[in-house]
Amino acid sequence: MKKIILICFLSSINIFSQQENKINIIAEVTKIDSTKGSFIIYINSKSGQGIFSIPKACNNQINYKFKIEKDKSYSFTLKKEIHKHMPENLTKELVEKELVDDKVVWTSKMNSTFYEDCTNMCGLYIDNVYKHKQSRNSKKVHKKKY
Repeated sequence: MKKIILICFLSSINIFSQQENKINIIAEVTKIDSTKGSFIIYINSKSGQGIFSIPKACNNQINYKFKIEKDKSYSFTLKKEIHKHMPENLTKELVEKELVDDKVVWTSKMNSTFYEDCTNMCGLYIDNVYKHKQSRNSKKVHKKKY
């Protein structure tokens, strides 16, 4: 019993305390990039810009019927790892970075959020397409000009 408590205590001593959050975001795809084994997806939502990677290999495409496209909106289920810096352990400014296939795709100096995973995608396929709601008064009638 004492060994288990000691192991738990030692594993909690770290520069970071890590937590994982799962969030749903409606966002527009602004760019799709790729590396050897992954797609890098850039999104823009009301809460800001984000980046995540998804493996190219997809073994379960049956549940994911819609291929994502640039400039279209989707509902993403994203995992975000939150790092809480413990000030007593930091002696200089720390810059975090995320690598995908040895390529730096995000740093903490960028004005965006890096998401660890998107759980409702497989390859470039997703399980939904977001449709913008139109109000009754927002329908425009286009008149022909003569």
